[in-house]
Amino acid sequence: MGRHRKKPYFDSSTALQEQIQDAGRFSALHQVVKCNASQAALLKFVLPELLPDCSRVLYLDGDILVKRDLTELYNTELEDNYVGGVLNSFTFYRKHLSFEDKVENYFNSGVMVLNLQLMRKDNITEKLIETKAKMGYTLMDQIALNYVFDKRIYLLPVRYNYQILGLPGTNNDKEIQTLNKHYGTQYSNLEDLLADTVIVHFAGRAKPWNTPTTPLSKEWYLTYLRSPVSEKLPPLSWLFKVELEREIKKIRNSWAYRVGYIITWLPDKIFTGIYSLKHNGLIYTWYRLLIYLHLKKEQDVCE
Repeated sequence: MGRHRKKPYFDSSTALQEQIQDAGRFSALHQVVKCNASQAALLKFVLPELLPDCSRVLYLDGDILVKRDLTELYNTELEDNYVGGVLNSFTFYRKHLSFEDKVENYFNSGVMVLNLQLMRKDNITEKLIETKAKMGYTLMDQIALNYVFDKRIYLLPVRYNYQILGLPGTNNDKEIQTLNKHYGTQYSNLEDLLADTVIVHFAGRAKPWNTPTTPLSKEWYLTYLRSPVSEKLPPLSWLFKVELEREIKKIRNSWAYRVGYIITWLPDKIFTGIYSLKHNGLIYTWYRLLIYLHLKKEQDVCE
């Protein structure tokens, strides 16, 4: 893809397949149990070795949704930098273990354009493994990458890595202004950002395939249905059920629904009361009203 490619993106050689399957060799590097990512994420460290004939590679996490062509992203001029990446959205709200203070630009490692040629030249793989071995942070690969790549990071626009974890709440003027300052953008609102987004990243624990209430889960699901993968996996029709329940809840919380409910509910209850008075008498009807209002229990009436 693009002018930098010498061979196809994915080398299907046996050697590469064995390296990927042998991700467990990194088990000693990460002893902290609490982590969203698996140890396979540490294969990012050895990409220069896994792809020896490539000068660069576009790395994408598995929890993403690609909305547009990625040629322009892949062909980004990295200059003398190891990586092209987007600032981490979580730092938009607070610091993570105070680590962000130690680096110039703390980026998210879910979408990266990696300068493999420069990484091989500077022996970065070894430095990443050594750095990870010394760190006790819960994040699998991201902090080590930020530490080693510090001051050699080419910042990409947020449109290339819209991270669901930190940005859904930016839907008011004040938050958007802060976001624009953080990313150097000029979005008017969250809708503008979404319309401009190339890659959606479902960072964090909640994923659209296991938590349907995740923002943009519907868009992910519709894309999933159009993909060849959907024919091989169980149907996810329950996502639409959750979406329907969400819409019903929204309708029921609206003033129009509440007013309409009272208009239709009140005449029905008046008619029922008149009918009960006519056929059951005043005392019985009075007690049924008290029960309906939760002022008396059913057994109290029976006694």
